[in-house]
Parts: sequence; C-alpha cells; structure tokens
Amino acid sequence: MKSPSVSLEDKVRQSGFTPRLKDADGLLSLLEHAEPETERPVEKALLRLGPPLVEIAVKRLVGASPRLRARIYRLLGKAGPDVKAVAHALIEGVGDADERARRSAANALGRMRVEAEVIESALLAALGREETHARRAMVEALGKIGSSRALEHVRAVRAEDPELARIRGRAEVMLSRAGSRSLAVRIDPDRVLGEAALVVFRCREGLETIVEEEVLKKGGRALTVEPRARERGLVHAKLTGKMSAVFAVRTMSQFSFEIARRSLPIALDRVLVDAMVSERARRILETLTQGHVRYRISWGSHKRAAVWRCAREIAAIRPAWVNDPTDTTWEAAVIEALDHVSVELRPHALPDPRFAYRHRDVPAASHPALAAALVRVAGVDAADVVWDPFVGSGVELVERSLAGPYRSMRGTDNDPGALDAARENFAAAALERVELALGDATEQAPTGVTLILTNPPMGRRVARGTLGPLLERFMDNVARVLVPGGRMVWISPLPARTAQQAARLGLRLAFVRDVDMGGFFAQIQRIEKPR
Repeated sequence: MKSPSVSLEDKVRQSGFTPRLKDADGLLSLLEHAEPETERPVEKALLRLGPPLVEIAVKRLVGASPRLRARIYRLLGKAGPDVKAVAHALIEGVGDADERARRSAANALGRMRVEAEVIESALLAALGREETHARRAMVEALGKIGSSRALEHVRAVRAEDPELARIRGRAEVMLSRAGSRSLAVRIDPDRVLGEAALVVFRCREGLETIVEEEVLKKGGRALTVEPRARERGLVHAKLTGKMSAVFAVRTMSQFSFEIARRSLPIALDRVLVDAMVSERARRILETLTQGHVRYRISWGSHKRAAVWRCAREIAAIRPAWVNDPTDTTWEAAVIEALDHVSVELRPHALPDPRFAYRHRDVPAASHPALAAALVRVAGVDAADVVWDPFVGSGVELVERSLAGPYRSMRGTDNDPGALDAARENFAAAALERVELALGDATEQAPTGVTLILTNPPMGRRVARGTLGPLLERFMDNVARVLVPGGRMVWISPLPARTAQQAARLGLRLAFVRDVDMGGFFAQIQRIEKPR
C-alpha cells in the first residue's frame, strides 16, 4: 500500500528533516508566508542546504515581496558570513525601499567577516540618510564591524528614543575598543605606586599561613601582611614598592588589587562603578599601564546588561579607558561573598616569571605553587641530599633548587615520558647536580638521603594495585632510605593511614596541614626519622 504523502510544511516541523536542493524554492515560499512561530523551523531547514543556498537565495531576492526580502537578508547573514556575494547583496539591502528589509539587511551585515571596509562605508552612507527605526540596526552593526572611522559618526547620531540611545552607547564602547587595539599596551611590573595598595593573594585552601610566612620572609620593605579576619584561600598584604615584588611569593596562585569592599545588602553595580572611577583604581591602572588602560569586567555569566550599563557609566568619567573583553590588560572582578562584595583589579596581560622553567608537564603533575609550599615546609639545608621518588615533571626538585643550596638531587619515576619532561624543565631551570633514573619508588634505595620531597599518585587505583598498599610499601622504603635525622615532606591522599604507618615504622609526624587539591582534600605531612 502506498504511504500517504507528507507536505513540505509538515516536514520542516520534523527535527531530522534534511531538504534537497529541489526543495529550496518551496521552502523560500514557506518562509515568505510563515507565521512567527513557524518561521524559525523553515529557516533551519533552509540552512541545512549548505553553501548552494546562498546563490539560490540571492536570485530569489529579485521580484520578492518586502516581507520575503527581509527574511532572506536575515537568512543570508547566517548562511554566508564569509561570502563576498552575500556582503554585496546585503549592502544593496540597506538601500531597500522597505524599512523592515533595510533593518534586516543591516542586522545581517553586523555578522559579516569579509569586506569590512566596504560594509562600513555602505552602513555610514545608509545611516546618513536613514530617518526611521532602522537606524538602530545600522548603529548596532557599525559597533560590531566598524573601525575608529565610524566612531565619530555614531557619536553624532541623534538618539530621540531610549533604545537607540542604549544601542549607540554600546556601539561607542565597541568602536573605542577597535580603534585602540593597534596601540602597544603593557603592564609594567617595575613601576612603583605612589601610595600603598591592598594586594589579595589567592592560594589553595590550607596554604594561607604558608603564604603569610613567605610574604613576611621575602616581601622585604615592599610587601607586608595586612591583618584581617582569615578567609579561605586568601591572604591580604600591602604593597609599597614595585609590583614585581609580589612574584617573590612563590606559594600564591594569583594576585589582585582590592579597590572596594562593601557589606551586603548593597547595589552591586553601584559598588563596581564607584570602585572603578575611584582615585585608588585610577592610580593603580594608570601608573602600572604603559599605553591606554584596557579592562574587562568579570561578573558572572548572567550580568551582561549590567556590565554594559556599568561600562558606559565608567566611560563617562574615564573616557580614555577602553572596556574590551577580548584584548585587555586588566580584569575588574566583582566577587560576591555571603556578607560582602569586593571589586578587584587583576593584571591580565602580565607574564608570571616565577615558573618560566615549566616547559613540559605530565598528567597529575604538581602545580609549582604547591611544590613551593612543600619546599617551605621542608626548609633548606646546604647539606641536603634530595630525592623525589615520584618525580613526574620535576617541579618539586626545581623549586627546592631555587630555595637555596643543596648537595645533590635525584629523581626517579616509572614513566620514561615523565623523565623526559623533567629533563626539559631541569635544562630550562639550569638545574645542576641532579640525576634522573627509571625506577619504582617502593624499591629504589639511593644512599645518604636527607630529604624526600614528593607528590605521590592521588588516584584510587594505580599501576600496581590500590593506592593504600602502594603508599604503605613506599613508606616502608622511606624508613629504610632516610638517614637518621632525615625528613620527608609530601602530600598524602590518605593522611590517617599514612600517619599510622609512620608511627608503626618509628617515624615522627612533625607537621600536618590539610590542603584543597581541587575537589578533594589531602594533607601536607612532614615526617622525620629520629636520630
């Protein structure tokens, strides 16, 4: 029995419908007469035709009704943003006799990625003669694809209605970004602020006191700890010298300048604008930036309208600054806590010189800031013979070498690829008196070891069985290898179990600190072998 025929109109409602080229004319006719709720399914079906759609749709413009022309212009903007023939058809469209068609063509031109200069000229000419609400679409398109040449024209647009004023303000911000991107801009870490600035050091939760100790020891006159009620993963300090002084703190993960802190409840957009136009923010941004200040606002994924509004208010007071989410040097972050909100300035285009040696990595390797924390817990002894039995990419040994003198170092791993990565990192760090070897951490027996410094596997299962028995076998080996008075500093994923094993072996647990490993907590342990 012959199956009943299904109309093209019914087919477009089926999510899996794939049209053929011979369906194109029928689909375009459907597009012309479709109600708003069915227009999108027809458009999606047409777009599935791929590149051939462009030529078919451009030809159909000839003699088409105003309604169909408007819908074809929108279709072309989606179908061929990289096709010159589409750009030329849309340029003709901004001169269409129908306002709705002009508006649709202008919106589509804002999507184009070719013929930018020609499109800009056409939009500027069309804007100059346009008297209807189609100006909104033309101004918006110029904001997306225009250059600095368009900025003066957009600013001159008379905005009688609030929506056009909003679109014009947004376009001005976008065009200001485009006009200044060719200018050289950088953050200069060797400049000194005229007054002390509040620095926020971020670190892994659990490392706060270690970061504070490092600030006190290495900050000198440039950095001092700022006493505050402790917050998880945060340490506050005052910077009175060069900004480069912050890089002496190897255990922090990131730093920023706090420019506002207010108790809740309060209007967050008001806090952001007031903070950004404050003298404190101006001093930081303009002193430390060479060239134009470029910034972006980081404030959640659902705050776009508020971000645009704040950017316009900031621009009214700081017109030389450029808000640019793409090519930026600073990030203004709005951070909401339970009882307060803060605004911080984070250097964005500033290389971190601390870990330049890290050329290669391996899966589950230590982050250098965490390795630096292990070194601080271990301390420095010029007579140290250091062994990392799970050497990975070698960051613990590099961080130990940077902390002070030692006698020799040895790293072992059962993965040849990890040893290759470690060798490359050691070469970049100009590490001396270090030996690498392939071997099992539970069986290797280097002589004279005074310090074991390592980050062991953290997964539940490892190559030779479950993690618990592996760590116990390893600790048995530690008790044999360490010289009397020697110490091991490591991160234990099973702290209670390894503490009990240390006690059974006659080793002393001298220091413990729980630390966030990104989804779970492990424990830094310093284990000592009695003399």
